Parts: sequence; C-alpha cells; structure tokens
Amino acid sequence: FSQQTGIRVEALRAELESETLPRLVRVGDRWLHTEPITSFRKKAMTFLKSHFDRNRVVVGVAKSEFVQKLIPPDVEPSVVAFLLGDLAAEKIVTISGDRVDVPGRSSDLSGSEGELARLLVKRFREAGLSPPAVSEFIKTIPQRPKVIEGVIGFLVKTDRLVCLADGIYLHPETMTTARERLSAHRGKSVDIAWFKEFFGISRKVVIPLLGERDSLSESD
Repeated sequence: FSQQTGIRVEALRAELESETLPRLVRVGDRWLHTEPITSFRKKAMTFLKSHFDRNRVVVGVAKSEFVQKLIPPDVEPSVVAFLLGDLAAEKIVTISGDRVDVPGRSSDLSGSEGELARLLVKRFREAGLSPPAVSEFIKTIPQRPKVIEGVIGFLVKTDRLVCLADGIYLHPETMTTARERLSAHRGKSVDIAWFKEFFGISRKVVIPLLGERDSLSESD
C-alpha cells in the first residue's frame, strides 16, 4: 500500500486513529467504511423478513445459516463478530446462543397456526402420560402434516411441550407431576415393570421416562 500511494504506513495509521475520517469504523486492526455496514444492515433486514414470512413457526434462524447466507466465507472472524454485534446494537436482531431473531418477534403464533398450537397444547395437557402420536393429529386435524409437525417443533422450542423421545411429547405440567410423584421414591431401585405399574403407562413412554428418572427425581 505504501509503495502504491506514497503514504507511509505510520502516517496513515496516525491519520486513521485521529478520528478525522468520520465515515470509517475501526474493527481490530482494520477499518471499515460505514457504507457497506449500512448496506449489510438492510440486507439482514430483508433476509429476516423473507425467512420468517416463509417459516412462520420457526424460532429464530441458526446463526451459522445467517452468516453463511449474508457474509462471504473469506471475511475475517473479527469482522463477522463486529457485523453481528452491530446488528444487535442497532436492535435489528437479537442473538441468543446459536439463534438469531428479530427483536419483539412474538413467541405466540397467530392465525391458523396459533389455533392449532392452542389445540395441541390442550390435547397434550389432557393426555398426561399417555400422549397421542403425531400421526393421530395428522389423521384427525385438517391441516398439512408439515404444518402440524412445524407447530409441535415450535412448541418444544418455546418450552410449551417437552420432547421425551423421538415422536413422544409431554406437557410440562405432566413432567412436573411425574417429578413430584417420584420424589417420594428417591433412591429406590426401579425397573420398567415398576414404572409401568406406578404410572399406569405404556412401555413406549416408560423407557424414555425411565431414562429421565434422575432429572425427574431432582427437587426443584
């Protein structure tokens, strides 16, 4: 750079650090122009709107997917971190763990998905430790299977259902009740037959529930 411009590196660094160039932002030992930062903000907003319009029952978008879709792979990690932090500071996104979401985006579904969510929560609460299979909902509810599965996944991610095992879901209140009932038998040696008799449930629920026994037995 020094040979191309005739400007000594030390002089350029001093000029940049003097803050006389207001449209530059320092990121580590690099400087970014504010124009591409502003452009990235708009690009992020457009992507998120399109993503959530197409996927109304998802809880956020994976940070890795967000970065992959919006930031070229050769961008340095420090710059990636800065861009994500800038979006959060500007309240364009919220970042929680490995998920990126829109601030204030409702955790409750609306329209037909909202009605379906309330119905599913009610059914699972009433079913207790004898939860219906997802296939039963697919057969009896006039809604596309992918929508039903998507809403169930949404309810699990928002802690309104508990995924006990693949295809087996319980209402959180059911887990709480099971924990309370088991607390009186803490330390007792039990097996599948004992669990089946104690809870009066089928083997398909007993096995994963038995696997959860330690967490169920913990006091709150």
